[in-house]
Formats: sequence, structure tokens, C-alpha cells
Amino acid sequence: MTRRRKVLLSIAAVAVVFGIAVSTSVVSYVLANPGVAVQQNVAQWARNNNLGAVVNVLEVWLRSDPPSTEVATELGLATDDTTNIDDTDIDDAATTPTTVETTTTNSLPTSSTAETTTTTTNPADVVANTTATGSQGDIDTGVPAPVATTTTIPEDPALPYAGPQDITPVLAAPLRGEGKWTAIAKLQGSPVVWATSLRPSRKYGSVVASVAVIDQSRVRAALYNGNELPGGGPWKNGNKVQARAVSALVASFNGGFRWEHTDGGYMAEGKIVRPLKKGLATLAISPEGQVAIGVYGRDFTNDGTWRAMRQNLPSVVLKGKNVVRDAGSVNWGEDFHDKVFTLRSGACIREDGKLMHVTVGDADIHLLADTLVYVGCETAMQLDITGQFPQFVTYTSPGKDDRDGKVLDKRMSNANRTLKGWMREFFAFFNPERLPDGVVD
Repeated sequence: MTRRRKVLLSIAAVAVVFGIAVSTSVVSYVLANPGVAVQQNVAQWARNNNLGAVVNVLEVWLRSDPPSTEVATELGLATDDTTNIDDTDIDDAATTPTTVETTTTNSLPTSSTAETTTTTTNPADVVANTTATGSQGDIDTGVPAPVATTTTIPEDPALPYAGPQDITPVLAAPLRGEGKWTAIAKLQGSPVVWATSLRPSRKYGSVVASVAVIDQSRVRAALYNGNELPGGGPWKNGNKVQARAVSALVASFNGGFRWEHTDGGYMAEGKIVRPLKKGLATLAISPEGQVAIGVYGRDFTNDGTWRAMRQNLPSVVLKGKNVVRDAGSVNWGEDFHDKVFTLRSGACIREDGKLMHVTVGDADIHLLADTLVYVGCETAMQLDITGQFPQFVTYTSPGKDDRDGKVLDKRMSNANRTLKGWMREFFAFFNPERLPDGVVD
């Protein structure tokens, strides 16, 4: 056997062994994360093994085309009823809802008067092809600008929240239920989570957004730590909801980017995992389990009272305006020169003070921000993007230990990932009447 042939055979043998090792590793990773699309599992495996640059190039190549201008013929909601998500008939249900008091220390400002005025979105009179109020330069996403009207909002927490106002559809021929809110979860017979779906853009008629609003005065929020992000621990709130807390679950939604895609900080259960940075959008959870969203260092800081803080890039909406351009050069998810259009999610505090989660796609960062403005966000941040990472879930059979998740949008899947274990952090919301003391941090 010649020397050259020996060298070639040696190289081939190494390649075979390497291929077997890689294949085994990939298969093991896929099997360890059931319910996730193979393509997305492989992409996460690649990022975990220092191949993120390859994944980034592929994502830009696959997702550089803008969404279709053809008008979507269906909305995104996966359900429009409250079957099996109302605990009114549970024997041990409380007869009246409990109001969870919020902390005013280092929280976002609230009015001290008996009633306040705010603006609501009413795009009925907006001309076609205008853009949402903001600083997006010459970017025209076709999302209408909000029109200011005044609405009186009672401050008295004893008064029940009547639910968000319907959103006037953008397109001339709205689909059934478009922009109209429906209750998708109730506590003691009254709604606590509402949802709607709509097509937010005249320019890109194929784009669909699904939106959920939570009356968090009646629930308790908690941050859960995935087995990969942030990993580590030990955590009281690990990669799934504790068995003793499952019966109290009301809803959950996804967290933010992987570490290599954001400089943002992370604090959970009072522990700093990554340093918190001034100027970044931050979702913070108070000791009472109430969510605030704002700019770290301006709206609040870590004074030792907050239980969790999750940062994810700069804010995309401030004071009801798209401020993406004001952030300068930011990688909003491999969004080079507005090339990447994908499913994106965001969270915000609405103009009426309620918490809202929005999923919209296919969208770039400008279309996401304009949509957040259009549906009524006052302060908003982008959360995770692409594929099955954006998710909002409610849960059947409240008060029971055997629960099933119900995804908000047809594009979402793996509805039970918060019950069985998930790779990334997520936010969960509980009925405090059912939540055992000390189970959830």
C-alpha cells in the first residue's frame, strides 16, 4: 500500500468516525427535546457547538424575502372559546377574585387621580400606506398610524377590568372576529386573559398578528429557567412548572434571545446570572408577582426588591412610538439591513396599563414595532423570534393536576413544554388563590 493511499484511508476513517460522532450527538439532542421541529433542534445543536455563524448565514439566506402582499384569508387564533379554562365550577374555587397588590417602589409610574386619560388605537380614519408614529425613517411597513382618542380608565382596583377595546381592522374587508377580543381564560367566572388576531399591514397583507392581554392584577407572574438558558442553578423555578403549582397555572409565554445574540442581563430568584445594563429593555417581576416593562436605569434599577429581571436588546416602543431607529446599530435577530422576515414576538405594557404579548409574522423589526404601536403598546420589548420559540399558552382543567396547554396561534406548537421541560426561560402566570405558599419563587 502506497503512502498516499494510507493517508487517504486515514482521512476517510477520521471523517467516518467524526460523522458518526456528530450524528449521534445531533440525534441525542433531538431526542432530548421532543416536540420541537427537527430543523430547529439541529439549529440549536449547531449553536451549542460553536456553529452559530453557519446558522446565521443560512437564516439570512432563507428569510431575506419580504412577506407576500397577497391578503391572508384566515387569522391566527387557534381557539375562540373558553371551554375547560374557566374555574367557576371547581368545588374549591374562591367565590370572588383576589386582587394582587402591586408594589410602587421602582415600578413604572401610575396615576394618583381617580381617573386618567390615555390614548387608544382607532385607525379607521387613517389613509392607506401610512406608517406608525415613530422614527423608522423611510421604512414603510404599511401599518397605519394610531389616531388619538380619549378614554376614561378607572383606577379603583375594586372595579373589574372590562377588557381591552376592540381594534379597528386595517383592511377594508375584515375577517370574522378580526380585531375583536375574546376571553380565553377566566378566574372565578370572569375573564382574566383576552385574545384577538388581525392583519396589521396594508402593504404586506399576508402578515398576521395574534395578541393576548393579561389582567395581571389577578394573577402572579414568575420567571422559569430553562435547562440550557440560563441553565445552572439549582433553581426553585427550573425548566418546568412544579407539580404542586400546575393546578394554579393560567398562562405562559416565551422569553428572549440566546446569550450570544444580546448583551442583556439576567436575574432570577434574586441571583444575578448576567450583569444588568443601563438603557436596555427589561421585563421585571416584583415580589408580589407583578410585571413591569421599561428601560433599566430610567424606569427602575435592581434595588434588591425585584425577584427577576430579563433584558433583551433596547426598547422597540416607548411612549407609544416606534423607536427602533433611535437604537442605532442593533442586531435584532440577524436583521442585517432589514433582510430577515420571520415570526417575532414581543411583550409590552399597554396604554391602559395591562400586560400584552404579541406574535406577528413574517416580520422584520420595523413591522414588529409598528404592529406593537398599532395594537396599543405604550412600552414594548422584542422577545424571542423564529419558528417555535414565540409562544403563548393557556391551560385546560384549572384546579386539576392533569393539565394540557392550548396554544394561542396556529403557528405555535409544543403546547406542554412548560409542563414537561423546556430548553429556554419562560414566564408563567398563576391564580394566587390556588398557588401553595413557597412553591414558586
